Amino acid sequence: MPSLEMMPRNDDNHNRNKWFLLFCRCVLFQNSQRRSSNNNNSTGNKIMKQKAGNVLWMRDDDNSCDTSSVLTLMGLPVTLRIYILNFLGETQEELRTLTVISKAINKDCKRPGIEWKLIPVFVISPSPAQSEQKLQENSIGRTKRLLQNLGQHQRDVHTNNQFQQYQYMVVNHIDNFNELGHYVEVERMTENIRFEGVKSLNISLLSQTRLRLWDSLPRALSCMVPNLCELDISNTTFNHSILACFIERCPHLEKITGNNMGYSKWRYITTSGEEMKSATNLRELIMDNPIFCSLDAIEMSDLNNHHDIFLFHQCGSKVLERLSIRNAKYAFEEDVTIPQNVLIKFVRNAPSSLRWFRSDLSQENMDMLQLERLNIELVN
Repeated sequence: MPSLEMMPRNDDNHNRNKWFLLFCRCVLFQNSQRRSSNNNNSTGNKIMKQKAGNVLWMRDDDNSCDTSSVLTLMGLPVTLRIYILNFLGETQEELRTLTVISKAINKDCKRPGIEWKLIPVFVISPSPAQSEQKLQENSIGRTKRLLQNLGQHQRDVHTNNQFQQYQYMVVNHIDNFNELGHYVEVERMTENIRFEGVKSLNISLLSQTRLRLWDSLPRALSCMVPNLCELDISNTTFNHSILACFIERCPHLEKITGNNMGYSKWRYITTSGEEMKSATNLRELIMDNPIFCSLDAIEMSDLNNHHDIFLFHQCGSKVLERLSIRNAKYAFEEDVTIPQNVLIKFVRNAPSSLRWFRSDLSQENMDMLQLERLNIELVN
């Protein structure tokens, strides 16, 4: 194992010291997962094993340990540890994992010199159920109980001040939150619940579904985050009115991600963009693998007529810069791939602000359109 003096140095921000990064990740991984005794005895390529908090480098030809090469992250000087920790943080999730590995590392993450910033996250999860029967009983009251608890907490000045510090909100398993009742009841219960600091909301599911999802909680959330800038509703089948709720109540919304949006009766997103009429600040729309509802598919495909009817022609944004709709389909008796003419017509009528469009346009059509719209990067 090389000594610290032998490690290469490079100040280039685009090519930071890879050895430090690899070492740090290896140490953190070993401290977060315990290997079984069988793994500790394995041979092959060079591996590490954990013993009393130390990382021992083993030769790749036998099971003996070179104890003279023992090196631990916490055994390094504080300044060097901070230098190493600054190499991590490619994602906020990685940073959050880093802070809970150990108390010592958590303390280091709060020291002066740490360059990255951990964004506070407010996580909402359904209460656990002990049995299927209890799950059914609890599902009815989950949304109402959640809103009651949030309302009670925000009446406390100290807790309410803490709530306003959160910038990122995540809802886990939103498909487990059932209907509360009429939307008027939802708005009444959320009248005084606000998360003014939340800029990003993720209510996506881990996998795609075509099951009906209840609207009460997302409708309530749209009332609670007035300064929202980014929304992720991927893998859901929420009614198009839910998207409209967020857009109307969150005027600062700039990015919407809705990959794998399913279709079911009364649950759809329209090709006209009807639900995005008020999205005047929308700059990025990512909807790969969507199944759209279209009432004007024929008009959208007509390149010679109906010039005011094209994909998302009702979307109110004049500042849209990025749009992705790869593998987009219409919801007919069978899902039908959106024709090339629809994509061509959109590019020709897209707002002048558009700079990037990802779709299933053929290479031939992209070459043709690139001559007409020089400022748009067309990819597939």
